[in-house]
Amino acid sequence: MPPPFTRWAFRILGGSDAGTLSCGFMTKGRGWDSRAAHRPSFSAVLCLQGTALYDGQYHIGPGDVFLRLTHVPHSLEITAAPWHECWISLGEPVEQLLVATGLIDRAVPVRRGAIDSTWLRDLEATILPLEKAAEQDLPHYLVQLQGMLITLLRPLPESGLHLDQACRLLAEPELSLETIAHRCHLDYPRFRREFRRRTGLTPGLYRQHRLLERARRELLDDTRSVQDIAQGLGYANPFAFSAAFRRATGVSPRTWRQGR
Repeated sequence: MPPPFTRWAFRILGGSDAGTLSCGFMTKGRGWDSRAAHRPSFSAVLCLQGTALYDGQYHIGPGDVFLRLTHVPHSLEITAAPWHECWISLGEPVEQLLVATGLIDRAVPVRRGAIDSTWLRDLEATILPLEKAAEQDLPHYLVQLQGMLITLLRPLPESGLHLDQACRLLAEPELSLETIAHRCHLDYPRFRREFRRRTGLTPGLYRQHRLLERARRELLDDTRSVQDIAQGLGYANPFAFSAAFRRATGVSPRTWRQGR
């Protein structure tokens, strides 16, 4: 868990963005954190609690790391709060080094982080000294933060749940939960346990939320019947669909369509 407050340090080595040195912890609420924003420095951000959607396609949960690449627009929408994060931010030359050594791939901006409680304590213990460090001591912190960044970004074994893949598969109503677990190379009990640990929801409840989001969009099309929409979403009949929709929204599909 992060410390019970928002705290960070930000320094500049050499007077330019290339010498950015920043790290910290932050708590944020639900909503847009950034929208098509781009930055002059490189950041690796670790989610500690909450969920978010990165660039409209990557689902992020606790333990996931997303990259804010230099001069590359990105968006982050926090979908479940409270959101707790920590980060390390360094200049563009460090990003270029990480790309050259294969530690990051610009085409894969979200990954699973290799962290533990000791790493978090070390990061927290770095904030105040960095904030108060004399200018001539900043190169020491540059080396220290680079080492911590490499630890965070080091490759993990391929075993375990790939959350983004699981979320995409759960949006497909024709796939059973057991089939999805198999495609994620896990037995269902482990898949369910890991998915709930990282999102706060069971796979079944997450799927229900995704299907009802889709239902609200499809009900905007007046040319489609409620029965057709229910069938396309995998419900046995329109009555089961209407009951699930009413539980989630408080109104029937037809009432929602009329009052949208």
